[in-house]
Amino acid sequence: MTQTSPLSRAAVLDGFAAVAQAAGLDPLALLAEQRLPAGCLTDPEQRIPASSVIALFERAAQAADMPDFGLAMADVRGFATLGAVGLVMREQRDLRSALGWLIDYGWVQTESVVPRLEAGAEVTILDLTLAPGLPNSAPQSIELSLASIARLIRALLGPGWQPEMVLCSHARPRSVLPYLRHFGQAPVFGADRDALVLRSSDLDHPIAGADPGAARELERYLGLVAGPRCRKMADRVEALIEQSLPRGTCRIDNIARTLSADRRTVHRRLRREGTTFTELVDRVRTRLVERQLASQTNSLTEIAEQAGFSSLSALSRWRRQRRGRSGLMGVPLER
Repeated sequence: MTQTSPLSRAAVLDGFAAVAQAAGLDPLALLAEQRLPAGCLTDPEQRIPASSVIALFERAAQAADMPDFGLAMADVRGFATLGAVGLVMREQRDLRSALGWLIDYGWVQTESVVPRLEAGAEVTILDLTLAPGLPNSAPQSIELSLASIARLIRALLGPGWQPEMVLCSHARPRSVLPYLRHFGQAPVFGADRDALVLRSSDLDHPIAGADPGAARELERYLGLVAGPRCRKMADRVEALIEQSLPRGTCRIDNIARTLSADRRTVHRRLRREGTTFTELVDRVRTRLVERQLASQTNSLTEIAEQAGFSSLSALSRWRRQRRGRSGLMGVPLER
């Protein structure tokens, strides 16, 4: 079975431009090298190939001769970087519940790094592994994730919290000073995994100021915005179509590139799943236009733009061509 290429929210680039510029690099040129759009620096919800993100961080670290590039990016990370997942974590009653949401919904942020919790009587290991199909070595992405999670736990439990141990599978860098600042200790390098080791008692530590009522509302919100995890190619393409239509970038080549595939592969897998790219575009447009017309909040021209049409007349032609084939046709275009 063909493995679907993992994706990430563009929010994973938080801090990249600032660290790159401080190191004397051109962040836009580095993005272009990996065929990543410049807009992903300002649009955190854009979906981009996780493999390109990994390559971007490794290339930047190499160009800057900065082995701690990922750690430096973690300095600007907070709950906001995780979007809805971070908000839900912040309102949980204890660390166990907060990490549970990270493990269950971390894929909303990125599908590249898979967290797993191994709880023992004395210590608990928060283990990070790379998703199948990604490079075997991604020290910048792994260190960024470890340092970011450590910062989140510290924000939840208090500034005095430190992990019991940090494990890194890559070789020891020339200096461990950046690690002392982020973790309060030097990691064990060359380990058989990448992980934070916590005291098991930390998991039951209450989170000060957590609001159970807000947590329930945020949990419902996260379920709505995240939806079920997309496994089929059609699901992933449909999600990317909905994202790209308002931007005017809804083309099969662009979407195939985001999925780290070529257009023929995408077409072939869609046919195998009983649909086509054109059918998915029509489905998303129908849903979007129908919803916008029913809400009566945007002008017809704005609706046409949101659905990726070049003009209102193009929207009208599209509707006439599909007259009688959709419930959408029962919604009058005129206001």
